[in-house]
Amino acid sequence: MSDDEELPPTRPGSDEEELPETDVEEGEEDLGETEPEVESDDSFDNTTTSKPVVDEDYDSFDDFVPSQAPVQVKKLSHKRTLEETVVSESSSEDSDAGNDSEFVPVEETQEEELPKRRYTLRERSVMKEEKNNFWDDGETSKESEEIVLDDSLDDSEFVDSVLDKKTSVKRKNTFLDDGEFFTDGNCVQIDNETRNKWANMVDPPPEALKALNEFYGHKGFREKQWNVVRNVLAGKDQFVLMSTGYGKSVCYQLPSLLLNTMTVVVSPLISLMNDQVTTLVAKGIDAVKLDGDSTQKEWDRVSNNMYRIRFIYMSPEMVTSSRGLELLSACRQHLSLLAIDEAHCVSQWGHDFRNSYRHLAAIRNRSDLCAVPVIALTATATVRVRDDVIENLKLRKPLITTTSFDRKNLYISVHSSKDVATDLSEFLQTDDVKGRHFGGPTIIYCQTKQMVDDVNTALRRIGVRSAHYHAGLSKTQREKAHKEFMHDKITTIVATVAFGMGIDKPDVRNVIHYGCPKDIESYYQEIGRAGRDGAPSVCRVFFAPKDLATIKFKLRNNPQMSEEVLENLNLMLRQLELVLTTVGCRRYQLLKHFDPSFVKPATPQADCCDRCTEMLNGNQDSTSSTIDVTTESKWLFQVILEIYNGKTGIGKPIEFLRGSDKEAWRMKNISQKQLFGIGKSLPEKWWRALGSSLRLAGYLGEVRTMQMKFGSCTVLTDTAERWMLNGKELKIEATPVLLQGKKEKNVPKVSSGASKSSTSNAVQFDEKKILGAHKHREYVAAQDFEPLKNMKQDIEEGLPEKIRQLRTRLDDLRVEMANMYEVAPFQIVSNTVLDGFANLRPSSVSKLNVIDGMSAVQKTKYGKRFVDCVVKFSQETGVSMNASANDTIPHHITSIMEKELAESIRRVYMHHLMTKQDAKQVAQARGISEGTVYNYLVIAVEKGLPVYLDKLNVNRKNIAICLNAARTHLGSNIIRLAPWKETLGDVVDYNQLKLIRAVLIYEFGIEESKEDASSPKVPVNHPPTPRPTPVASTSRAPPMKKFKL
Repeated sequence: MSDDEELPPTRPGSDEEELPETDVEEGEEDLGETEPEVESDDSFDNTTTSKPVVDEDYDSFDDFVPSQAPVQVKKLSHKRTLEETVVSESSSEDSDAGNDSEFVPVEETQEEELPKRRYTLRERSVMKEEKNNFWDDGETSKESEEIVLDDSLDDSEFVDSVLDKKTSVKRKNTFLDDGEFFTDGNCVQIDNETRNKWANMVDPPPEALKALNEFYGHKGFREKQWNVVRNVLAGKDQFVLMSTGYGKSVCYQLPSLLLNTMTVVVSPLISLMNDQVTTLVAKGIDAVKLDGDSTQKEWDRVSNNMYRIRFIYMSPEMVTSSRGLELLSACRQHLSLLAIDEAHCVSQWGHDFRNSYRHLAAIRNRSDLCAVPVIALTATATVRVRDDVIENLKLRKPLITTTSFDRKNLYISVHSSKDVATDLSEFLQTDDVKGRHFGGPTIIYCQTKQMVDDVNTALRRIGVRSAHYHAGLSKTQREKAHKEFMHDKITTIVATVAFGMGIDKPDVRNVIHYGCPKDIESYYQEIGRAGRDGAPSVCRVFFAPKDLATIKFKLRNNPQMSEEVLENLNLMLRQLELVLTTVGCRRYQLLKHFDPSFVKPATPQADCCDRCTEMLNGNQDSTSSTIDVTTESKWLFQVILEIYNGKTGIGKPIEFLRGSDKEAWRMKNISQKQLFGIGKSLPEKWWRALGSSLRLAGYLGEVRTMQMKFGSCTVLTDTAERWMLNGKELKIEATPVLLQGKKEKNVPKVSSGASKSSTSNAVQFDEKKILGAHKHREYVAAQDFEPLKNMKQDIEEGLPEKIRQLRTRLDDLRVEMANMYEVAPFQIVSNTVLDGFANLRPSSVSKLNVIDGMSAVQKTKYGKRFVDCVVKFSQETGVSMNASANDTIPHHITSIMEKELAESIRRVYMHHLMTKQDAKQVAQARGISEGTVYNYLVIAVEKGLPVYLDKLNVNRKNIAICLNAARTHLGSNIIRLAPWKETLGDVVDYNQLKLIRAVLIYEFGIEESKEDASSPKVPVNHPPTPRPTPVASTSRAPPMKKFKL
């Protein structure tokens, strides 16, 4: 249908949710902001006679609000001039069908040359202007419903910034309505020659970069994103494994935006599809959702406008139905890609297998669709899951793209669960606006519906604004909870795990599991909901041993599960137990399940997990990640095999080893008598911990006989039997109980055949970090760094506090605008964008190019409002505008930061460098702990970046004292802070010692072992090739967040 064809009239009641007394009709789905308004969906083939709409093309989307019925607005105190429009009934010769008319807002951007992709803005509800500036609805269509605008429009200043002289006021609708398409009807697909040209380009062409900036607000691709895009352009099948928040959506969305074609996206949950479609429409992209509740008129609208729609989101059940397959066949001319989101659901070896996903291969069985390229995307998949997905989707020679599983902005912490209120109250903070909250939007996962209700009730009693979400609630209750959480009406949602996949909220600051997750892959998937915007976020688990027992019981008593699948699920549960119980780095233990090649960090990492934090603070021995249990394991194995023959649980063998009288009768020979009581010097708790660790390590197995409903028998695995034959030492992952037991009790002497290493030291300290013998370079502190001495000084007093105040004001404005447009605040602009406004403070709309993450539609639609807020704040406080980090920080420093530092670390380092504040002041300004600031600056020092050591109470004298102590007392082994600190006394504290160690490592290098002493390894830190650094990325303030360990 071309733009000059007639449009249907507007049906009455097209916006029924605006009428407070109107209830949802039976059978209809009330999804709030994310549900299509089915009663207003007249098909495009309506032949109602009407006046043609004049076709005007432009690339500005200023103040675009999808169509609604004409509105009645309260009289405003200020005067505005609105373009007069003639509105009459559709039967009149002078009328526009359904009050459809088009306006071109008068903006400077419209004078620019039009892009190749042309867009037409349509507005259906228009008002006639009266001389008294009162909008009279007397001549509007009789079929239209009156709507009273939000109370926020009473503010004349707000209306001035939102309304344009040439446009009408209408409410925001999150779905495309009749006639409302961004894509021009005359838009044509890119020819094959151009497509192939782009597909063969290693570097993205200007057209791709322009589209990326226009629709997503980014100036460049992340690593591997363009490779995925150009493989789509080349028509190749792909399997893409990218961590949550990395940008999978760009990979499958950009090709259609470049080619002016259609992509069908398969997504598992309706709520997730709703959020994704809403976000796309907010960016000026034509997208729709089709599911079982979609009406015939919605299907017809899609069928009649295939050339305009860029994305159709469908459930796997719908896309594989006869109706869905027929639609795909009808769209074949425009269809360029089939994207399978959350593709791990295809595999029975994954954590979230869905049988409906297994049927997607039916698409490949149709001759007219078999040539459509398929891209499968997920954030969670092992090699086994990946291969299963590829086989079942019938991908043809797929190209596999994988990014790191490591999301460095997530902090992992594990706690013992006792009482809900007591456990969670420790991490709450209070403010006047949000009440008690966890420092940002929070999801709390529980394994049962009853636990969800209990946790929600406990939180509400202590003043937390929370809601619950599970299958036992009505559809209306679930939708209300989902909407309130998305729109920040509540701070916390307590839910079963199904809620995780159904949310597209980037600013979740906490994911808390109250109760043990069901396995390691589920855990990784669920914590992936946190910190998708890149800001620091916390993932906590509260669990008790009984939680694991409950999960095992459910697995064992599932009659529909095959033995092979059950074994796989038990393996994933054992891997999760290792994460929860290890004394080493939890992140490493988690990531090595997905990537066996993941390298274990040589030293504890800052802001990684609670275990690393304890080691960095000297509260835990960093070398105690493994423990030698050769002798004790041999005793236990012998008792299980020779005396009990694998016919009991672990308790009986432990009682025998500890000399229990009730097990004495089992002794039959001298060998057995020697084993009886041999382990009595170690407590029962230690032996049970050893049995659990050996089970997790694969040496002990659990079997259940037909007569056993509860419990299981402990047997030796093939791994244990092979180990007993070769007699090598056995080291396993240490746990606090195992370490403590070894320290408190001496292991008794063993027979001559025992391993010598097991009788000497309980814990093996075999990890070393030897400081190099000679200095290879000099670390230069910021106060002595010549380029920084000439840096333009910021003479403004209290700048960090002013930035914080402006950030708060911008956030309040975003909430106000979100309420007006009835969308989630992050769908107006992201937190990163607000950080950019607060730090860079652009003075006009023309300077918005310095703000990263704003699409063209967002800049045109919301930019002026945010700029006005910045300008007004500047006038009130005197804070400067148009700040630029590149004007103050030497370019080679910004280049190193861009390459070597994570975004959250870069923000803190930039703040310290520009303000010359100490760690405590930076922590207060950034809303993080002082220890976190030190940890971030340590990383910067290790990369050779200058910090103000004088502001951190570190000087050359202290560095020399610490170096001498390390050489004299530690043999230059500086891997452990605790013994180093003991030799120094009160000369420095732990934070200062961490900085000094980083300086010494930078200057002297390290030797990984004594054998390498003659050739120390010096960190290479050559200045990288200078490249433009996005200004916004170097000075954004993160959300106010403080890790509580």
